[in-house]
Amino acid sequence: MLRQGSSTAEELSGLHHGSRADERRRIKNLGGVMVFDTVDKIWRVNGMLSVTRAIGDATLKPYVTASPEVRELVVAPGDLVVIASDGLWDEVEHHHVATFLRGSDGALAAPAGLQALVDSILDQGEDNITVMVVDIAKAAASLTGDSAAVEVVGAETAAVI
Repeated sequence: MLRQGSSTAEELSGLHHGSRADERRRIKNLGGVMVFDTVDKIWRVNGMLSVTRAIGDATLKPYVTASPEVRELVVAPGDLVVIASDGLWDEVEHHHVATFLRGSDGALAAPAGLQALVDSILDQGEDNITVMVVDIAKAAASLTGDSAAVEVVGAETAAVI
């Protein structure tokens, strides 16, 4: 999450890789196997996939799940949430994302900044990339069709991510 007026990003969920003990345990409890790839130095689900949560990969269900981690938090107008695939997060630390999403004047510049970020990763990476930047306050207003439907408490907006 990138907060309006801040130059730092807050990580809302960890990477869903086999390097996480809780994810390895979850997969083993379901009957799956975690295999350590000594060449790439990563854990793989059933010796195949390095991510433990994904959309697709039907042959690895139920071990690889699309069920997300969910948190509740308070956001303010202008705060952004970056939702992205491992193609982004394997290449860029979350705090670097903030530098790409701000204009030279410090204002949020999501479209241009996001494109620059994705282009730079595609130039050097081997994975596919999916990235979405969501302004929570605007998204809530558009879902209800009424900007008054966004619950404002002081200068903060309540949202569930």
